[in-house]
Amino acid sequence: MKISLQRFFIFAISIVFLCGTLTAGILYYHTRYTTHAIEKLKDSVESATSTQLIQQNLAIHRRQALLKGLRPRKERIAQTEAAKKNLLIAIDALFGYATSPEEVILVNKLGDKIRSYISNYEILRNEGLSAEKLYESVSEEYYQAQEAIQDLMTFNLDEANQVQSQTSEQSKTNYELIFSALFLLTVALAVFLLGIRRYFYNPIIKLKNLIENFKIGHNLDNEILRGAVEIQAISSSFINLSSNLAKQNKQQLNFLSSIAHDLKNPLNAIKMSLELISDDERLSSQSRQMISIIDRQTNHLMTLISDLLDTTRIESGDMKLNLRPVDILKIVNDSATLHSSLSRFHEIMVTLPNEPVIILSDEERLSQVFNNLFNNAIKYSPNGGKITVTILASGEYATIEVIDSGVGILQTDIEGIFEPFRRSSTTRELIPGIGLGLSASRKIIRAHEGGDIHVTSEIGNWTKFAVILPIFKKINVNKNSSVINC
Repeated sequence: MKISLQRFFIFAISIVFLCGTLTAGILYYHTRYTTHAIEKLKDSVESATSTQLIQQNLAIHRRQALLKGLRPRKERIAQTEAAKKNLLIAIDALFGYATSPEEVILVNKLGDKIRSYISNYEILRNEGLSAEKLYESVSEEYYQAQEAIQDLMTFNLDEANQVQSQTSEQSKTNYELIFSALFLLTVALAVFLLGIRRYFYNPIIKLKNLIENFKIGHNLDNEILRGAVEIQAISSSFINLSSNLAKQNKQQLNFLSSIAHDLKNPLNAIKMSLELISDDERLSSQSRQMISIIDRQTNHLMTLISDLLDTTRIESGDMKLNLRPVDILKIVNDSATLHSSLSRFHEIMVTLPNEPVIILSDEERLSQVFNNLFNNAIKYSPNGGKITVTILASGEYATIEVIDSGVGILQTDIEGIFEPFRRSSTTRELIPGIGLGLSASRKIIRAHEGGDIHVTSEIGNWTKFAVILPIFKKINVNKNSSVINC
């Protein structure tokens, strides 16, 4: 299934938007419904309050018939008129709280009963009936009005209970819908995160590891990464690029190998010719000295060519280590001695322990590594100077440090110098080289379990290569310094 980055995010955002909109809609509806229910409950409460006020004022009005002759006429009339006024005001107020046709009918019925009671009361009062007769004469209208009041109060109570019950049920339904929407949103977010992890995060991590493996020289699998279309395209392009680079490197290695073989033949002829000439007893001492120098330089060239052939084989993946216990002190010292005649402007100081440091290694391969390090130390210190070599044995590992006083390496170039055909940008135009020595050296050192090589540098001042190798036989370390003048 092909998933593109754009489509994935559009789909995810759409799902989140849909769930969010649904949740917001439910919340809005719930708020509107609750507000309406509160208003309806408020009207029911206000209606019940007005009904109670009517009931109170109706009772006050009725009592005035019994108070005739017991209280002053003026005070009684004022009380009666006040009660009448309050009754009519309350009746009018009830119409404002009526929210249903049934309630309007009940309010109209109550209003009719109240008005009928007041009208009949005033007619009989004007006829001059006694208090007892007036009280009895309006009793029927009074009780009918009280019955209408009870009907309205019962209706208001039932309506309030119904609104409360409906609100409770609706709130429960709304909460269930909100929970469902939030659950769907959570599921959508979980699927979104899982999708990101599966189609983006994991492939990106694999692509990063792929690049890191390519950077340190590991062979790459040609399988295209699974994931988003864009990541597949990137991985496909990178694999094609790495494959093309590998082919180019192989072509260059084959070319260098053929050149090394071609150079070896004339050097062998020169070597044999020097041996024949040196047997001539008629040669002067000066001639023999010159022949010795030529022979020594020829041997050095033969060593360089052999190292180049070995390097091309190592870079091609054809490296076999003949492991046996060897003394690293002897290998380093021999390499320093070999390079002692290459420059009279350099001084090599080697600091060695008194006791041997035994490691399990291939002596020829290890000599190749240190020959390359010494050769670089001299080559990249064009103005001469001191080359310091220190061997430290501590715990389970030995550390061999080679420090020159040369041009240095930029921090941005340090990791790249261990890659095939890569050289420091500060020297590639000034100092000749092909950029294979350090790459092969690191492969040799890392072929030893726990072995590694590191470099630190200060541009324009010094460069330090530190070779770390596991100790095969532990020894007690005491330092002893020797100086080799070159």
